[in-house]
Amino acid sequence: MKNKKVTIRVGLVGAGCMGRGIAAQINLTKGMELSWIADLNGAAAESAAALTSSAKHGTDFEALIGEHPIDVLVEATNSIEAAYHYCNTALDSNAHVVLMNAEVDLAYGDLLVEKTQSKNLIVTSDAGDQHGVLASMRLKKEIYHLYNAARIQMARSFISKWPYWLTL
Repeated sequence: MKNKKVTIRVGLVGAGCMGRGIAAQINLTKGMELSWIADLNGAAAESAAALTSSAKHGTDFEALIGEHPIDVLVEATNSIEAAYHYCNTALDSNAHVVLMNAEVDLAYGDLLVEKTQSKNLIVTSDAGDQHGVLASMRLKKEIYHLYNAARIQMARSFISKWPYWLTL
């Protein structure tokens, strides 16, 4: 990236601990620019933006993505429904999506991937999350079984927390 003249414009939704870490890292990464940070908590968005050299910030995701086009959205909220909406909007805006939220991947990952296929875009989970760490290891037989066990446990946890999803 450092030899290319192209800058990857990144939008970040979610300015909690994970979002702040991402903002700081993008600020240090040559070839990437954090264009904006959206969070329902305006003070959190402003605080995360202060870690960067130029990021806009605010509480209105729709306005930020509409006014400041991006190449990649990093979804780092702790929501599921809202995260799905953010990801769909990013894909409609022709932006790739990086999910930091394993639960939105579990609930809607297949729908998001299906949407990318006609648009030549990518939706991916970050390797830092529970299932991503295991999936990025060399999948020896034992690791593969651990990976599946982790996915099953995540699904059980999700269903026990939100049992009404089973009725949809």
